[in-house]
Amino acid sequence: MALRRLRRVSGHLLEPSRAAAPDGSEELVLTLGSGQVSTSSGKLGQLRASAASLSSRELRARFDADGYLYLPSLIPSDRVEAAYAEARGELEASGTWPGGRFSAAWRSHGDVMRVAEAPELAAAFSALMGGVEVASYPFKWLRTGQPGDGTGFHVDNVYMNRGSTNLTTAWIPLMDVPYELGGLCVLEGSHALPGFDRFRRTYGEHDWSSWVRAHLSLPPCVGRSPCLTDASALLCAPGGAAQDNEVIGHSGIYSPDPQHMLTAFDPDCRFLTAEFKAGDVLLLQMFTVHGALANTSQDTTRLNIDCRWQPKHEGFDARYLTGGDEPFPGTVLYTSRAPATNLLPSPSLPKDAPVLLMRMRYAATTE
Repeated sequence: MALRRLRRVSGHLLEPSRAAAPDGSEELVLTLGSGQVSTSSGKLGQLRASAASLSSRELRARFDADGYLYLPSLIPSDRVEAAYAEARGELEASGTWPGGRFSAAWRSHGDVMRVAEAPELAAAFSALMGGVEVASYPFKWLRTGQPGDGTGFHVDNVYMNRGSTNLTTAWIPLMDVPYELGGLCVLEGSHALPGFDRFRRTYGEHDWSSWVRAHLSLPPCVGRSPCLTDASALLCAPGGAAQDNEVIGHSGIYSPDPQHMLTAFDPDCRFLTAEFKAGDVLLLQMFTVHGALANTSQDTTRLNIDCRWQPKHEGFDARYLTGGDEPFPGTVLYTSRAPATNLLPSPSLPKDAPVLLMRMRYAATTE
């Protein structure tokens, strides 16, 4: 997922708010992407929690029905605290913090791996897959969300789509993540609702790295990249304001606009989220639309692990087995601190790319 700078109102991020609704219940208003969504609208709710002790059949039924599994407190908190300390220490020592690092090199960090490849996580995946032997990709995404950051809405299939169709994402917070620190949100039903069928067949089947390799005269990696400010195809122009190895390819984000995602496809969808605790795990199908809330805190950076699991006997996406040569050759560093003025249209970008590849609004595409 690509980070982006969020919209500010009068110089301030729109912070989460709670108020009493007319019926006496609590109304929650959260900033998702570039806009706000409230519980009173009927379009914002809570993730359904599942216990890992449920039967394999029940876990699978929930995963198929919801497009996600939310497993609170799956990994012991003391192990998660050790992983946080090790990961942050490494990121600070390398000068990367408060940015993150995506790399297969995390395999040499024992505390991080004891969470990313926790036996509890392996057991949950195996149960989800009917008891088969499962494996996790060695490439791990240690991701941060700095104050002012959020993640636009996307599906993971655009990044990893050359292996098993049972590939599954695990999002693991390494710290408590209340709403103001920008936890994950899921667009309920987007993996299966009929209104999203065309979205899944067009944008959802897009191969991000192939498109970048085919259309851009840029290296096949992203290094300390600034962030897209919306879903349009803005790029750091070669020889422009970007410094050193600061280059950016298309983000893969479909849209930062929650209202567009709620109204353009299927009337039955809504956003779901939670206030996460360290050691919670959220599993996602590859076609489930998700993003992150705004981090509206003043000085706290969120840190989490993203990792991918699948049945061991099924085909793997070779790009992420050892770091590969495409799209990420070993390690990716990122930061979202680059000013938006560094984002310039690239002359090598096809004019119709935003329509054909990323936005794909019904009015601009053909069957």
